[in-house]
Amino acid sequence: MMTTSKSSTKVLVTSAILMALGTVLHTIIPSVGIKPDFMLACMFVSLILTNTNKEMAVIGIVAGIITAMTTGFPAGQIPNLVDKALTTIVFGIFLRALQKRGDLKFYHYGILFFLGTMFSGSVFLTVCLLMGRLLGLSEVIQIFQGGLIPMFVAVVFPTACANVVFGTLMVKIIQLMKKTR
Repeated sequence: MMTTSKSSTKVLVTSAILMALGTVLHTIIPSVGIKPDFMLACMFVSLILTNTNKEMAVIGIVAGIITAMTTGFPAGQIPNLVDKALTTIVFGIFLRALQKRGDLKFYHYGILFFLGTMFSGSVFLTVCLLMGRLLGLSEVIQIFQGGLIPMFVAVVFPTACANVVFGTLMVKIIQLMKKTR
């Protein structure tokens, strides 16, 4: 793991590039009431590259703000902020625990991406549903007419699978780039 301030700058620049990629993907992916969140994969890769909890916090805040600004979900701004904050903390805890055990294997990243996306989607959908009901937001209530489970199956699970592929591919590319330097 990198420890110098120059390395920290490299991590933050790489994270900024990943956040830009995540923003483009989050913006161009069509919304059908709710859209897959590929910003998560970019956020997770950035979190893997970090050296400190402070860097993790910055990445989580930036990802939350960007997804809140680009959401297609009615009243999805607050749920995106809550989701990214909590997901950053939970993902960070599991990531650091695995790192303490030794070298992360490629499959560890896939598991982290899958579980992180499932957690994130659960938080997002739950906060959306609660806000919709508490504030009487008819647009949100209408989206959840079938309940949480159909939304989870239709959006969160496929997004988690896609994030495993997309995220582990990005990790592999970054690992290869490090080896060629």
